[in-house]
Amino acid sequence: MPETVSIGAAYQGQADEREIYIRRRIEDQIAYYESKSQYNKNIYYRISIAAIVASALVPVVSVFMPSDIVPKLIITLLSATTTILTSVQVLFNAKDLWTKYRLNASRLTACLHQYYAHCGPFAGHSEEEAFQLLVEMSEAQMADENKGWSAMFDHNAPPAQKP
Repeated sequence: MPETVSIGAAYQGQADEREIYIRRRIEDQIAYYESKSQYNKNIYYRISIAAIVASALVPVVSVFMPSDIVPKLIITLLSATTTILTSVQVLFNAKDLWTKYRLNASRLTACLHQYYAHCGPFAGHSEEEAFQLLVEMSEAQMADENKGWSAMFDHNAPPAQKP
């Protein structure tokens, strides 16, 4: 059974406890974001390529096939497939999810690198202060990301503004 650490233990200021927090909270979250980003990127590319191929085959089939019922059926199916694939792509929003997850992973990674390099917002702070700042910044980033998800499903909330 994996070792569990209480949330409070991560704030004690011990180096190994800080590393446990960083590994189990921040690095695990970065890995999750990267995994979801890659998954959505693959979905986006696969659907896009399938839609492009189906769309490109329509004029080829219409020019090179005799004008009987079978080519018309093939053209209709290819056109319907293109419409369906494009609609699925809009419905699942894989491109936006891909970039959103990628951005979240990049932000947390940058924050972690600054922490380890003692630069940016972490410059000039003691180890304990820097760690507390890391926790505050990373938790705020993850909370903002969670607010974004809940806002997507809150039909009464105003639309999110782009920066």
